[in-house]
Amino acid sequence: MGRFARTFGAALEAAIQRRRSNRAALARACDLAPSTIGDMINGEIAVSEKNLARILHGFPDVRDQVDLLLAYLRGQVPSSLRSAVTIEAADTQWLLGEAPAAADPLAALPPKLRDEVASIARRMAEDAQLRDLFGRTVRYLDGEEERVGRRANAGLGLRPPAPPLPAPE
Repeated sequence: MGRFARTFGAALEAAIQRRRSNRAALARACDLAPSTIGDMINGEIAVSEKNLARILHGFPDVRDQVDLLLAYLRGQVPSSLRSAVTIEAADTQWLLGEAPAAADPLAALPPKLRDEVASIARRMAEDAQLRDLFGRTVRYLDGEEERVGRRANAGLGLRPPAPPLPAPE
């Protein structure tokens, strides 16, 4: 694969090391073959949304999940948009159970309610809605790459390819 697949692989390897685990244990926890984990780390295969969801479930620590998700999403940015698109984590102090920033709107909540909100947020990370968001993000970025390509072709005086002919009946 390319540079961004290795970026996800580096994040995956770092998360395994932080957990003081190994590839085989992660493979068992994610119901994946150990060779698949190794191929993802080495950037030899693309990470599918299904495998990403499995890997995220294999890491109970929200910090690891956020790091892996960011690495995955950065890898989805088309090369034509890399200089224009930045993917960063939002302020997640409240999600991680750390002291909220002074401007944090959740700071006014009672501690028990704040804990419940953090618990709900953690469960949402495991929900199918997040996987759906990954898919929509990838489709959006693919569409942006196509539009940028059409604009570049127009600037060079190139015409888009003709649409395919309908199949004979």
